[in-house]
Amino acid sequence: MKVYANKDNLMAYFYNSLMSAKGKIKKFEPRFNFYFSAVFLLLPIFSSVAKADNVIQVPMDLATWNYKEQHLECTLIHNEESVGSIYFHAVTNRSTTLELKMKNKSVYGNNAELYRMAPPWMPAEKDFISDGYSEPRSNKIKFRQGVSELIQAVEQGSWINIQLSDDKSTPLADIRIPAIRFKPSFDQFTKCQSALPDITYAQARDTRLFFDVGQKELTGKQRQNLKALSSFIQADDTVTKVLVDGHTDNVGTNAANLNMSRIRAEAVEKVLNELGVPDQMIEVRAHGSRYPVASNSSAIGKAQNRRVSIRLVRNDESVVFEQSIQNNDAGKVQ
Repeated sequence: MKVYANKDNLMAYFYNSLMSAKGKIKKFEPRFNFYFSAVFLLLPIFSSVAKADNVIQVPMDLATWNYKEQHLECTLIHNEESVGSIYFHAVTNRSTTLELKMKNKSVYGNNAELYRMAPPWMPAEKDFISDGYSEPRSNKIKFRQGVSELIQAVEQGSWINIQLSDDKSTPLADIRIPAIRFKPSFDQFTKCQSALPDITYAQARDTRLFFDVGQKELTGKQRQNLKALSSFIQADDTVTKVLVDGHTDNVGTNAANLNMSRIRAEAVEKVLNELGVPDQMIEVRAHGSRYPVASNSSAIGKAQNRRVSIRLVRNDESVVFEQSIQNNDAGKVQ
């Protein structure tokens, strides 16, 4: 177990289980027999918590949480430990991940389990939350499931416990993070997250809406997709243009298909306008059946071709339409 002590005056920090829930730290110096007695009384408590050499337990007086806001992301970081950085991370208003960025992944392994555990002055209790996902070619492990449940538990005083192991399930590290000084920074994190969009840039950048034969109006689900998309457009001030391209299958005449693709693209434009996307940001083009993404020889292929594609362009990007499109000028909607 990692030991935190001051070498100059031989002073170590222990939690006094007889104190109230205020969570104060008392100092115990070896020159006082009374303090030694108190320490020995507390040994059963600590032996149950730190019974393995691989335990990394952060002292309560050193535990801090710091809120950090960046463009389209919110982070709540615990002070860095020997194993690495532990933080809550959000890029949408709908989900939060708990992430561990390790200094040396080869030392601590690729497998991780997340638990919530009772603080050491309470009866021993530990509940499994979820398994971690080890990102290939990186030092990160992410927990995506059960993070909201964990946050609720931490707000009520539970500690965070992350257990790391190798591919043979050999325990390598048992990290225990106190809930001390969590709420003030978490309140800032929550406020930041509430202003995030519904989806990420990776989800918003290229969107396709598919249409049934003869369909002109948008379905409820398609409107929900556009609502999520508009939340991103309005949150990201680097988006300068929204490209809307209408397409059809090859059933019918070229003129009819061009008109149908125009109707569908303009229906998307109308809903985006209603959701607050400025008209001057949107550029609509109709292509009819000229640029299929699948073969029109099957019903499945035709269904993939009856689509409206929506592409976001940021201020550091060129205006480029779908890769299959070679010449769009003839279909541009004036």
